[in-house]
Formats: sequence, structure tokens, C-alpha cells
Amino acid sequence: MPTSTVIKKLSIAVAGIATIAIAMPLSAAAATLYSITDLGNISPTAINNRGQVVGFSVTPSGYSRAVIWENGIITDLGTPGSNYSDSRATDINDLGQVVGNSYNNAGRFERAFLWDKGKMIDLGILGSNDISSQANGINNRGQVVGTILYNSSENRMGRYRGFLWENGTMTELLPGSQENCFRSHSCYGYSALGINDAGQVVGYSGHPMSMGSPARAFIWQNGSMNDLGLYLNSYRGRSSTAKKINNAGQVVAVKFTPGDWPPHDDGIFLLENCSAFPGSGQRCKVTDLGNTDGEYTSVVDINDVGQIIGPFGLWENGTVTAPNSLLPKNSGWESLSLLAINNSGQIVGSGSFHGKGRGFLMTPGFESVPEPNLALGLLAFGAFGAGAMVKRQRQGQAWAMTSITPQRSRLSGT
Repeated sequence: MPTSTVIKKLSIAVAGIATIAIAMPLSAAAATLYSITDLGNISPTAINNRGQVVGFSVTPSGYSRAVIWENGIITDLGTPGSNYSDSRATDINDLGQVVGNSYNNAGRFERAFLWDKGKMIDLGILGSNDISSQANGINNRGQVVGTILYNSSENRMGRYRGFLWENGTMTELLPGSQENCFRSHSCYGYSALGINDAGQVVGYSGHPMSMGSPARAFIWQNGSMNDLGLYLNSYRGRSSTAKKINNAGQVVAVKFTPGDWPPHDDGIFLLENCSAFPGSGQRCKVTDLGNTDGEYTSVVDINDVGQIIGPFGLWENGTVTAPNSLLPKNSGWESLSLLAINNSGQIVGSGSFHGKGRGFLMTPGFESVPEPNLALGLLAFGAFGAGAMVKRQRQGQAWAMTSITPQRSRLSGT
């Protein structure tokens, strides 16, 4: 082939590469993908900002035990005493304090616990008629919120009410509310689900599955409770539940229709600028995040950055990313359920890895092509050099995207 022909073809190729490079915005950020750590047979429930993960694991004898995972090491937290055979962790704060629930040997009634520096504390109950207690959340001040279930002659299912535990003392959020239950004489009670560092508590009153007394989301602070269901009335669904509140005061809530079976959500909502004081004149701003395609959102979480996770995936700034789209292709993971997220964007959940059920920790890390500096590389090395660089880059990604962070777990504790 004549030299002039070779030079002409090379010039055309380089010109084509230059056209691609010019068209590619150099400031465009690559889409973020996540690396994933296999947590083994842990069923995770929460993660703090230090990357400590809590949940539960099933022992060879079939009992569930609350565990904490840190840097590949799994510690069994045990139970409050010999009367309890099972335990499960539900939340952890940045001090490493863990809350959860233990079950008696009959496996029927729960007792809330706080685990701190190797010691497990039984949080107890409020009164002699109480059947059980359940801890749902803890903030960085060591305040714990949850639910007390007590006997009631009016309802064979029993009734429940929310509690706040602090410095060894358990108090009811709305004292004397057993019979009127947050402005209603016919509801089942109310439950506290989440708390932020300002002491704001969210949850629901009524019964989530009752047609006669639909659940209503609420926010509580310093003895005052406000009905968040009022701001959600115009949206689909009859019942509402406030699941979590972050340190910016943002609340994530769900709405659903009681009586539907199987249960499913009618919508997920972000509420902002909400006050716990009904007469404040302050109105919530409501953002409709859409529905979950018929799924029931038993778990949803929000971090201080405003990222929200649930069965739908990751919601951020109006964009939803499906769970499996957060991972590189051919990762081996399927059927992912996202359960909790920290302020670094780390996510814990459960899924199937090559057909086996596993817990996982996802960490933002991988970046998809094209990257901003790829265009500069194309211009610098020309068509042939750029082609070789792209080939090497793709080969490197093929290895990186299929790698799974090794699990370095061991079981310690009781």
C-alpha cells in the first residue's frame, strides 16, 4: 500500500477520534458503581457511619443471634440472660451501641435490649400489664425508641404504645394515651420506629392492616406529636407510616391500603420541614417518590445526605437506580434487597450470590466508562494507541468488575 494512502487513512482515523473526543464533555462525571462484600449468612439490618454492620445470624442449632460485623470480623452479641434463646439486632449508632430484641425460650414474647461495650442491657417494660418490648432505633445520644405491647380486654390482639428510653429510664411518648391513642378512641395504639440526634421521633398510630383504624404517620418531639397523615391525605392509599427521620429532619414515609392481600405499597414519600407541634403553622413539603411496582416496603431508610433506599433501589435527587444496576455486570449477585444506608453511601442488604442467600455490604467505588480523561488519551495516542488503551482498559475492568471482596469472618463472643 502506498505511503500516502496509509497516512491518509491514519489521518481520517485520528480525525474521527478527535471528533468523538470533542463531542464528549470532559466535565461529565462517570456513573458510580458499587463494590460488594459478601457478609456470609448474616441477615443485616443497619449500618453506622463507621461501617459497622448489625443484624442476626442463625446458629447451627437453629437459634438466631444478634451480631455485629466490622472489617470482616463477626461478633456474637449473645442474649440478655438464660431465659432468652434468640436475639436480633435492629439498629446501631456511631458509638457502636446496638439495640435489638431478644426472645424467651418459648419464642413468643420479645424484650428490647441495648448492647454497649460488650454488655447487654435488658431495657425492660413499662408496667405490670405489659407483655413485651421492642427496640426499633437508637441515635448518637444513646436514646432508644420502640414499642411496648400490653394486655387489653378490649382487643384480643393486645395494644401497643411507643416508648423513649434514655439513661436507664423508659417513658411513654404520650402518657395516658392507652385508650385515646393519638386523637382516636378506636385505634390499636402507636409505635415509634425511628429517631434522629435532635430527639425527633417518627412512627405511626392505628393499625397498619386495620380497615376500621388505618395507620397514620406521625412526628414527635418533646412531648408533642403531629399527624403527618394530614399531609398525605390527597395521595393514593389510606394508611401511612413514617419509617425513618434523618438529622436534617427529612422523613421517609409509605402509604398503603389496609385489607389488601398480599400487602403492597401505594407510594413512597419524602417529607421535609415538618414540625412536631400542630399549632406551629409550619407545613410539610411532600415529594412523591412513586410506587414500588406492587412490592411491600417493610424496610426503607434515609441518610443525612438525603439518599433513600428500599426494595425499589436507590433514590437520589429525583433519580431511582434499580438495585442490580448499582453493581457491575456479571457480579454474580441477584434478587438484591437494600435495607440500610449510611452517610458515606454504603448500603447493606440481602440477596442471592450464585444461587445462595447471603448478606452484603455495598460500597461506592467502581466507575463505569467512559471516564473524562479517556478523551484526552484518545487525542494523545492517536487511533492505534487509543485502541490499544481502550482494549487494556476493558480487560482490566473485566477482571475488576467480577471480583468480590473476600470475607474474613470469624465468630467470637458468647
